[in-house]
Amino acid sequence: MSNSALNYAGVVIAILSGAITLFIRIGKKEDLEHQSLVNLEDSTTINTSIDAEQPQKNVKKVSFQMRIIGYILAIVAGLFFGLNVSPTTYIIQHNDDYQDYKPKVSKNGLNYVFPHYTGILLTSFFYYVIYIIAKKNKPHIDIQSILPAFISGSMWGIAQAALIYANGILGQSISFPLVSVGPAVIAGLWSIFYIKDIYGWKNYLIFTVGTVIRTVACVLIALSDKN
Repeated sequence: MSNSALNYAGVVIAILSGAITLFIRIGKKEDLEHQSLVNLEDSTTINTSIDAEQPQKNVKKVSFQMRIIGYILAIVAGLFFGLNVSPTTYIIQHNDDYQDYKPKVSKNGLNYVFPHYTGILLTSFFYYVIYIIAKKNKPHIDIQSILPAFISGSMWGIAQAALIYANGILGQSISFPLVSVGPAVIAGLWSIFYIKDIYGWKNYLIFTVGTVIRTVACVLIALSDKN
């Protein structure tokens, strides 16, 4: 039996965790330190020595308004990513309604992967053709990103297939919150330990608190659908 109160509480807490992460300051430490030195106009000698030792980097500080816009766009993209598996999940969970169909509707999520990915491929091809036409047959292609794009696409394809399979077994209300927390935490840890654009104990504390709150939200959402 579902519990609406737990579900609503989980959603509110999840939104709160997203709002907390707005206060994380992103930027590489060396770039910010270099910017602070370049901004010192008291001594031309300091500026000259800095320019001689290393080229000045274009360090741009992202405004709070732009971060809000980025979060809104991320939410919209997340909605689309979340809804893209809803048709297959609906069919699996309402399998009894399609028993008169021949052949019978399968409950195995892996049987829906091929048509799902075929639709994605055709849609991507359609939009890419529109892009080429809009660019007058001069599309921008970053050659160095081709191999990483294939690798990341393959990783995403495997993860998406696992999500569809998990939805068929656990249900979307349980599996989706779990897969939402994992990538966010991994992305944050990637930024901390590899890219290093998140640093400082204040940012670490905000990231930790946001992760804990997000985890609590997922637990509540999962429990809300517990029979």
